[in-house]
Amino acid sequence: MEEAEFKVDLIQAGYTEDEANTLLRYLSQDFPNSSVQEKQELIRRLMAQEPYAYIAGYQPFLNLSIQVNQHVLIPRPETEELVQLILKSNPTSVPLQVLDLGTGSGCIALALKSAKPQWKVHAIDLFEPVLKVGRTNAQRLSLPVDFYLFPMEHADRWRGEEMHLMVSNPPYVPLEMASKLDARVIDFEPNTALFSPQNQPLFYYECILKWAELHLKSQGCLWLETDADGHENTRQLLLRSTIFKFVESFVDFRGNPRFLKAQKK
Repeated sequence: MEEAEFKVDLIQAGYTEDEANTLLRYLSQDFPNSSVQEKQELIRRLMAQEPYAYIAGYQPFLNLSIQVNQHVLIPRPETEELVQLILKSNPTSVPLQVLDLGTGSGCIALALKSAKPQWKVHAIDLFEPVLKVGRTNAQRLSLPVDFYLFPMEHADRWRGEEMHLMVSNPPYVPLEMASKLDARVIDFEPNTALFSPQNQPLFYYECILKWAELHLKSQGCLWLETDADGHENTRQLLLRSTIFKFVESFVDFRGNPRFLKAQKK
């Protein structure tokens, strides 16, 4: 009887019947031995719109289970597509030096390392609690990735190796769009991983461009995830830089312009 009551509670909280059924199935899988009181607390958190990934503590990402908490963005299906595009573009076993800029949970870096063990993968982020999540995931998954506490804005201070490949899914939501985001996003996920600075929608892409100028090898590739609405402006930023042989756009599974690949001259 309690499951039927929980389902009613979730629907009253704004979930569709299909979403409620899915969430209840997940709860039974992830918390099989929970008491009635514990289940009530889990349902309360869902009714408060807390994302399920934070409640369960993980998010599936390609073939990996990525631990997450409220210090990091929950990995999205679009970002899975970005990783798949990179792997499709690099079918050989050639070892590469790879840098993930603004790594968050480490999902991109770890998925690339999982698929390409011969790659030397590095990842940076600005906040130590964020890097702790990435390092924990790397240790748990036995995937050796080097994580560095390093600001994206300071490309000129990097003293590491030159890279064959750079990738980033930076904060790109314009701050003025905050009021339009779902409560499950704006109330729970870290704003620092979501938003570009006010009136500077290309701020992080400009930082990434500086990394490519200074630390991407000749013939190396830069891969970016972008906001659909800001995609063309980001593409034009890369084209204006003159350091690339070509800049190519890709759409996501919804048909929105989402990804950019740029090869350095």
